[in-house]
Amino acid sequence: MFRTFGYRMGSSASTTKIPWVVAVLVAAMVAVCIGSQSAADTITLDATADASLYQGRSDWNYGGQTYSVVGSGGWHTAVKFDLSGLDAAVSDGELKLTFYYDTEFDGYDIAVSEMPLSNTDWEEGTSTGGTGTGATWDYKSGASESSVAWVGDSHSDSVTYLASSTFATGDTTMTIAISQTKLNEWITRGGEVSLLLTSPLAESGGGGQHLTRIYTKEKGSEAPAQLSFTTVPEPSSLLLVVAGLVGIAVFAWRGGRKSI
Repeated sequence: MFRTFGYRMGSSASTTKIPWVVAVLVAAMVAVCIGSQSAADTITLDATADASLYQGRSDWNYGGQTYSVVGSGGWHTAVKFDLSGLDAAVSDGELKLTFYYDTEFDGYDIAVSEMPLSNTDWEEGTSTGGTGTGATWDYKSGASESSVAWVGDSHSDSVTYLASSTFATGDTTMTIAISQTKLNEWITRGGEVSLLLTSPLAESGGGGQHLTRIYTKEKGSEAPAQLSFTTVPEPSSLLLVVAGLVGIAVFAWRGGRKSI
């Protein structure tokens, strides 16, 4: 029924015949397995919202600025990402920040913490420094009669520390590792994730003003904060299909031999 080829096993003079279809399908199964290992996709998400939170002007919103600020003197930055619609398992990822200009301080840090779900619904706002709607140090939706305070004592209440990284003078970007466990937790949960950026070293440093400015999505021509990660290939379903085809081919081959 099918064209066959032979091979010798050990020193035996007998030749075993295998249908070429089976051989091709087995080769395809191996190719799928190897190919899927290298078919991982990198997903990069831009921040959907970002805003400075300044303790010195606790009722001011900075959501419309082209940069946000992290550093001493009570400067924090809130960043939001939308992970809706993602369902793939992922490997370790990273948060990438692009500096407004080359950093001018050496050895300072930026720490990333996850804000609780109860504080994820903050509004970015459009002000470049002033009262109005949008997140402030004290409120997640602006200091007005309809303002909504952060759940807890402040925007930094009940945050979960994730990771941090230090930078050197002249750096234009920095990346902060985000664990595979945390990324998969976010994707499984779905929806929005809010991160808080702070600089513990700058805040605890002795004297001096140490501020780091980070591009926001309002800049347009520069990348805002980005969350990137790599999907983990899942070849099992493809292998099942190929294995099924091999089974069908073998069954047809045996049936053909009996009918000869």
